[in-house]
Amino acid sequence: MQVEIISALIGAAVAIPTAGVAYAVGRHQATATLSAARTQVEASRKQWRDDSRRSIWLDFMRSIDSLDSAIKAALRGDASYSTITQDLLPGSSERLTRVEFEGPAEIHELARLLHAEITSKLTIATIIGPFITVQARFDSALVDARRDLAVSSPAPGQARRIMEAYEALQALEAERATISVSTPPGGAMALAEAIFAPIVQRVGSIHREIGESVGTITQGLSSVVVATISAAPGATINAMRKIQQCEGFNERDAAALIFNYGAGSLSTFQTEMHRITVSAREARDTFLRETDKHLDGRLPVLRNER
Repeated sequence: MQVEIISALIGAAVAIPTAGVAYAVGRHQATATLSAARTQVEASRKQWRDDSRRSIWLDFMRSIDSLDSAIKAALRGDASYSTITQDLLPGSSERLTRVEFEGPAEIHELARLLHAEITSKLTIATIIGPFITVQARFDSALVDARRDLAVSSPAPGQARRIMEAYEALQALEAERATISVSTPPGGAMALAEAIFAPIVQRVGSIHREIGESVGTITQGLSSVVVATISAAPGATINAMRKIQQCEGFNERDAAALIFNYGAGSLSTFQTEMHRITVSAREARDTFLRETDKHLDGRLPVLRNER
């Protein structure tokens, strides 16, 4: 009997720590299971958040790239600025708002800066793009004309007309000193601004800030155009007539070329366009670099990597 009692006591004594171990192990397992569950939930939440951010950030980035590509096409004369301002610009603005809602704040700020750079590029391109495009077309026609004059006898009509237009523009260019100190007549300024007004209003109805910027630029352009006509009316009229006699160049093209040669601002336009292009590219690189830090994988877009 005592052996049985002793055996029972020993069994009970052994069972106590065993039960404690079992309890501890069970508690540890429960804790580990709970911890694993929490980890899984956190991982799922992070994955969901990453997927959501990735989708929104990628959508924004693609809208910016589409807008930038359209601006480049417009500068080549292959796209319409009205299409850009009416379709692409509102879409990119909407996607910027989604980035703001998604967060974090630092990413939205970088997105806002990038959008502002592209918007500035669009503002400049909308106004000065046609001047750059027409000049490039005329320069190309001038190269062809010189080649044709060198190899053909008699010279083709178009080649002669292009050279005559070029000579007329050079005569206008010689009047720059007079043009630069000329004060535009008030009545003529009002007329020139009225001509630009529909453009400003149309752009402003789509994007207020761009409309304001366009208004400021066109006011300056109006001043230069009127000063050119007032200071050198004979050279201006002759250049206008000669340019319009060239195949493929209309009255608007002639006005752009007269502005380029009369004001000598083309190099300034090109320099400013280059500056804003570089600034926009840097803003894009910064946005992509910082979004990489918040995601497990990089956004699948082209990068300016060296």
